Parts: sequence; structure tokens; C-alpha cells
Amino acid sequence: MITTAAPSADGPVAPSAVEHIQQTLALLIQPGEVFEVRAPQARERRTSPFQATVSGYFDHPDKAALAIAYWSGKAPGLYLTINPTDPTLLARANNKVIFKARHTTSDAEIIRRRTLLIDLDPGRPAGISSNVAEHDAAIAKARAIQAWLTIQGWPAPLVGDSGNGAHLLYRIDLPNNPESKVLVEACLKALAGRFDGAQRQTQPVTVDTGVGNAARISKIYGTWVMKGDATPERPHRIARILSAPATLETVTEIQLAALAAQRLGPGQQPAPIHAEPRKGDVRHSLADTTRAKTRFGFAPAIGFAEGLSRTFDWYRLDAGRSKP
Repeated sequence: MITTAAPSADGPVAPSAVEHIQQTLALLIQPGEVFEVRAPQARERRTSPFQATVSGYFDHPDKAALAIAYWSGKAPGLYLTINPTDPTLLARANNKVIFKARHTTSDAEIIRRRTLLIDLDPGRPAGISSNVAEHDAAIAKARAIQAWLTIQGWPAPLVGDSGNGAHLLYRIDLPNNPESKVLVEACLKALAGRFDGAQRQTQPVTVDTGVGNAARISKIYGTWVMKGDATPERPHRIARILSAPATLETVTEIQLAALAAQRLGPGQQPAPIHAEPRKGDVRHSLADTTRAKTRFGFAPAIGFAEGLSRTFDWYRLDAGRSKP
């Protein structure tokens, strides 16, 4: 288990900051994958009146860490794509960042979904940092969601302090297609429904249900987060990892579907996710209980979400048994 303190803010490339950034990249980026680093509204000098987007693509995390550390403090925030990009995008800016970047990553340029981001952000006026109470409330809510998902059998996530709120980042492995987008968004809405409740608009901290797109960017831990001007009540902070396992284990599709099913209304079913066929797979299934319902009054005794949960528990127990 990794637990870290905020890195030093002395200088643009303080060694502790670079180490913290490297740790973030090691957890989120798989070897050989290409990812984008982005800093909207960046300034080449902190006192410069000119702002532009800084962006670049990397497959060498160490080079990315140095570029990130250099730009930390020169933009309101630094971000990376949480899912791997098309490797050909390296040709836009190969293991470097450029000022006034004209192109950034689109959803269609993501090759696979590797990360589920659960973003807890406290409500406040736009363009300002959170205060201590808001900041602490976001972290507390993230911990509550983490605890509940752990009870559901989910593996440990990266728990992050985003600077103004909190993040939970879970490893997933899904194709980048419309069905996966529906599944991820349904998971976020299910968590919002459970933890924000019917009075969502009055909650001080809510689950952001709008972060389910494939090209989503998220804060880079170890970098400055600077919305508006810093005041004693609403200071600028450094985003940091609060805790994380040594390696992120993957949340299964069954676990994701079980969570998503809690968002669905009566009679609704989540869209299936189709991977490449394997040897021995049943290509077509015509199983349908409609006639049993109409002719014999059949009604399932166990709902879809409960059935998935029991199936997952059975597989988990069966995997631990010794085989003859």
C-alpha cells in the first residue's frame, strides 16, 4: 500500500515533485502505452498575460515527469489522459509538450478503456479553490464510496486528493465502444443515486456523472492546482496520492454490470459488451423467458443485480477451491 505526503513546492522541478509524478504515472500508465499530458490556460511565465493550451504525447514516463514538473505552477492544473491513446498521436509532439497546441485527444483516438474515474467535487462558485471544510468533505465521501465498493468485492483503487476534491481511480479493461460508454456512465449514475440521493442538488459534495467519456483527462498528482487567486480561506494546493496498492487490480465486467444495474429501471437490462470471440464460445443465443412468462406465469425470483452478485461470489469461491 502506497501512502504519500505532498511533494515540496520549492522550484519547478523539485526532486520530490518529480518522484511523486513518476509514482502516479507508474500506477496509471502501462508500459508502452501512449498518453497525453495537457495544461489548459498555461503561461510560459507566471506573470505573462498570454494563456494557451500546453499538450504533448509520451511513451516514456520519465520524460513526461520532467515536462510535467516544469509546467506545474504555470497553469491552473495539469492533466493526463486516463486511457491510452492511439500511438500515432506521438507524431503531434513526440515525448515533449508544445505551447499553443492546436490538437488534443478526442474520444475516437482512445484505443481502450483502462481507468474508471470517480470524481468527488464540492459545490462552490466557479473559478475558485475549495475551502478546508469542502475539501475534507470530498475526501470523506470518496472514502465512504471506496468502503462500500470494497464490500461489493472491488479491488483497492488509487485514492487521490485532486487539490479541491477527491478521486477514486479503478483499473478496468474495456473496449472503447458505445456499450462501454453506457456501462461506465451507468456506474457513475448508480453511485450518484446511492451516495447523493434524491436531494442531489443540495449536497455539498456530489459524484460527477459527466466524466465517463473515453478521452477523459484527470489531475496529475504531484502538481499544483490553482483555481483563481489563493486566499487564506481558499488556498492553492498540490494534488497528491492519498493511498494506492502497489499494483491496481482490474474490476471485472461482472462487477461493473452489477453496479450499473442498480441505476437501471424495472425491466431494463445493461447493454452487453462483446469482446473478440474465443474458441468454444457460443456465437448465438436465443434464450428468452417471454413465453414462459405469458403461458405459465413464470416470474424470476432473483433480480438481475442480485443474480450477478451471487454468480460473482460463486466464481470467487470456486477459484479458491483446490482442483482434483
